[in-house]
Amino acid sequence: LFTKDGSLILQRRSATKVTFPLLWTNSCCSHPLWNEYEMCEENDSVGIRRAAQRKLEHELGIKALPLDRMKVMGRYIYKADSDGNWGEYELDYAIIILDFDPVAITPNPEEIEQISIVNQSKLRKMVQGT
Repeated sequence: LFTKDGSLILQRRSATKVTFPLLWTNSCCSHPLWNEYEMCEENDSVGIRRAAQRKLEHELGIKALPLDRMKVMGRYIYKADSDGNWGEYELDYAIIILDFDPVAITPNPEEIEQISIVNQSKLRKMVQGT
């Protein structure tokens, strides 16, 4: 999710999450459900966008964001170890939404500890650990 000024909305994962608790991550993340509604890749990846719509509401409280606001940028394989016992190894899709008004966000505390809106400079510092 990018705001009107181009800043990125990040979430800090809840302390109760099994993987990566309290770590900063992308705006929202999930997987399509194994059903025709979300697994459909026709019509510009409509199923992937439906899954994103569902998770935007679940994690961020964003009600029924129109599918045409979402642009699927690509997909990639992601693998990361969380704590030696748990981790992730999955196919992910990158979706962007531009000109988003963060006022619409109501974080789900079971999923999200904190929200931050960062400009490019702050994001670079976060990634570099400075």
